[in-house]
Amino acid sequence: MHLDWHDFLAAVEGFARGSHLRQHIWEKIIYHYIQQMSDLEQDTLWFFFRRDIFPIYFESNYHQCGDNDFLQCLAAMHRGNYAIVTFREGGKKNGKHHSHRCYRFQNQWRPENSFRGFIPEDWIVRVNPDPKAPAEPLYIESGKEPWWHDRDIYNTNPEELRLQTIAAENR
Repeated sequence: MHLDWHDFLAAVEGFARGSHLRQHIWEKIIYHYIQQMSDLEQDTLWFFFRRDIFPIYFESNYHQCGDNDFLQCLAAMHRGNYAIVTFREGGKKNGKHHSHRCYRFQNQWRPENSFRGFIPEDWIVRVNPDPKAPAEPLYIESGKEPWWHDRDIYNTNPEELRLQTIAAENR
């Protein structure tokens, strides 16, 4: 099946509004779809996810199944949320060093294209900026630039993020 990014966005938004049985879409996007996107497609979809799907999960007083998985997908799609993480193999003191491109989610470094895996903090030797990580996205609506720069949301508990979002709306 081939979908352009407009159709892909519409399908994913339908999954987001669907039942708990459809929430695996976020894992599939991280494992399979991000790597197939151009930088422009990734930034554009990240923006539309942030603008159109984020409210489904975080602008309601009620918990929506899949909120944490969606937030992780948003973190993985954010090209500015990556770094090169060097770590010791198996966490061994003299273990061989490996470097991998990772995104930050829930205060853990997660290898790109990985949903479940993370690198334990005590294995990490250093974290360097990803030379491919842009300071600004290729697509974002005017006035929404603070969304791009606020990466703290990816390290916030979904329930706390929901409370913060609702409180900000009520100001």
